[in-house]
Amino acid sequence: MPLPLEKYYDNIHRENLDRYTKEVRAAYLKLIKEVEKRYSSFRLDSNNNFFFSNNKTIEKEINELIKSLYLDVYGTTVTNINSEWQLAVDKHNAIATQVYGKVLSKLPEQYKKKTFSTNDKARKAFIERKINGLDLSDRVWRNCQQVKQELELSLELTINNGKSAASAATEIKQYLNEPDKLFRRVRDSKSGLLRLSKAAKAYNPGAGVYRSSYKNAERLARNETNFSYEKSQKDKRGQQSFVVGIRIEVSPNHNPLNDKGGVSCLTLQGNYPKDFDFTNKWHVNCLCQSYSILKTYDEIDKDTDLILSGKEPDTKSKNEVTKLSDTYNTYISENIKKWENYKNPPRFYTNNIEK
Repeated sequence: MPLPLEKYYDNIHRENLDRYTKEVRAAYLKLIKEVEKRYSSFRLDSNNNFFFSNNKTIEKEINELIKSLYLDVYGTTVTNINSEWQLAVDKHNAIATQVYGKVLSKLPEQYKKKTFSTNDKARKAFIERKINGLDLSDRVWRNCQQVKQELELSLELTINNGKSAASAATEIKQYLNEPDKLFRRVRDSKSGLLRLSKAAKAYNPGAGVYRSSYKNAERLARNETNFSYEKSQKDKRGQQSFVVGIRIEVSPNHNPLNDKGGVSCLTLQGNYPKDFDFTNKWHVNCLCQSYSILKTYDEIDKDTDLILSGKEPDTKSKNEVTKLSDTYNTYISENIKKWENYKNPPRFYTNNIEK
């Protein structure tokens, strides 16, 4: 049964994720506002196509705006990664304070230093880590570069349809959420027939999951902050001797339809060893939470006496989770062949393959 204060911190975490998503959207809306200001200067070419490169002055301005978007999104994402890391530190420090109570002030300084560590080196390593050769800055920049082609597609449609600057801005905002609408056919100026625009044919969103730059940026920011919170929890538990396992539960509003990558959160819910790596959750945008399984009160009292006498606490506990459950192992065996064909198998599996 999770401690009430764990639920308290996890509720803050979930609320923060929603707020961070809004911050990313605000950065994109800021860009669209700047594009709207320049709308009257945009022109189609003789074939009713639109490319910023047709006007070097405009292209330079747009490139600067995209650079500003990158700085906003990257800065916001890093700040929020740090915030969620610290939130998890605060959570587990609060648990330790509650566990030791009045005895806390009597514990050896070296033991308190370990138990209440902020793990700053690990936090920096998390931010600086590379995935498929790309660090966080590279991944944010890749998403922001994608928006240039999306703006060209959006502007081509709105200018062809005679939209005003305000109407164009409204439509571009809609395209952030529904990028497939950008691939409408336009009227050919010579034949009068509908065709896919040159910009639409050339559009290549790259390695992102979505066609939308905004959706990819939102996904990246949400996942990185979510993963930061969980990685910080894992590191804190590893330093706290009274933690002997973790329990993973679905979120209060869990909807199985939101499970991704062929993963069933409900099936995988349960108890896991303390060193189980849940950093990357079960899937992207996963809101399942992990809770600490603690030693019994009597075991903690005995450990405290050992610590006060300068000895190491006894690691044995009747609550300790020592192995992966049969349910988990069965789930892995039933899905492993399918995952072998995935470009990126679930990271909860690859992270724990040696467990």
